[in-house]
Amino acid sequence: METNELKELFERYIAGRATEDEVNALLQHFHVERDSEALLELIVNEMADTTGIDEATLAERQPVYSRVYNRLQYLIDADERVIVPMWRQTWFRAVAVVIVFVVAGILLVLRNNAQPDMIAVNVPMGHTLQVTLPDSSKIWLNAGSCLQYPERFIGKTRTVYLKGQAFFDVVHQAEHPFLIRTSTVAVTVLGTSFEIKAFAQEKDTRITVATGKVGLTITALNKGAVFLLPGQQVIVDNNTKSVVQHQGINDIAAWRENRLVFDNESLDNVFQALERKYNVHIKVQSPKLLTEITSMKLNNQPLSDVLTALSFSKHFQYQLANDSTVIIK
Repeated sequence: METNELKELFERYIAGRATEDEVNALLQHFHVERDSEALLELIVNEMADTTGIDEATLAERQPVYSRVYNRLQYLIDADERVIVPMWRQTWFRAVAVVIVFVVAGILLVLRNNAQPDMIAVNVPMGHTLQVTLPDSSKIWLNAGSCLQYPERFIGKTRTVYLKGQAFFDVVHQAEHPFLIRTSTVAVTVLGTSFEIKAFAQEKDTRITVATGKVGLTITALNKGAVFLLPGQQVIVDNNTKSVVQHQGINDIAAWRENRLVFDNESLDNVFQALERKYNVHIKVQSPKLLTEITSMKLNNQPLSDVLTALSFSKHFQYQLANDSTVIIK
C-alpha cells in the first residue's frame, strides 16, 4: 500500500468514515507490511495530535479510538497465539503496543475532560439518609431534602447543590475548596463539619458550624464573606437577605439522632419540622397561631404525644383526620 493511500485511509479510519473493508485492509496492512518506521510515525502523530480539535469533535472520535484500542489489543493477543515470522511478529507488536498506549492516553484525556453526570438524591418524608461523596465527604440529609452532586469532582472546587437540610462532614482538601449552593447562600469550606437548613417553604436559611471554619456569601448581595467558627450560627432572611448571628449553639443536627430541638422557634417552623419527621400534612386554621414562639426537645415521641403537649401550652385543639392529615383549630 502506497504511503499517501495509507495516510488517507488512516485519516478516514480516525474520522469514523472508513468502510468495513477499508478497516480490515488497514488492520491487515499493520499486520503484514515491513515499512515500520514511517508507518509508526504516521500512526502515532495522527492519533496523538489533537491541536485545534474542540471537545465536541474529540467526543465524537472517542468511539473510534475505542475501536482501535480494542482491535489492536486483540491482534496483539493473536500474535501470541499464532506462529508468524519473527520479523513480522516483532514489528507488529512494537507498532501495536505504541498505538495502544497512545489511544489509551487519548481516552483518558477525553474521560477527564468530559463533564461528569450529576446525581440527585431526594429523601422522602419521614426518612433521613447518609450519602458519601466521591471525595469521601459524608452528608446526612433530613426528610424532604434534595442534594445534587457530580459523579466525580473536576476543576478547582467541589460543588454541590442543596434544597432542604443537611449536615456536612467535609474531607479536607486545601487545593479544592468545598462549595455548597442553595437558592440564597453559597457556603465555602476546606474541611469541616456544619449544618445547612435551606427549605424553600421556610422564611430563612440557617448555617450552623460544629467544627472548623465556614465562609458564607449571600447570593444576591455583593458583599464579602461572613466567617463562622464552631458553635456559631447565621440566619439569613430569604426575602430581605438580612443576617443575624448567634453564639453558643448546641444540639446541632439533632435530627440525625431522631431528635428534634426547638429553641425560640415559631410554630410555623415547628409544624413544618413535624410534617417532615412524621410524614403528615398539618392544616392550621388560625394563621395567628403560626407566629407563636416555643422551645422544646423531642426524643422520638409519637406524634399524638407531641401535639397534645403543644396544644396544652399554646391553647389549640387538633384532630387526626386520617393517617396523613392533622387539622389544628
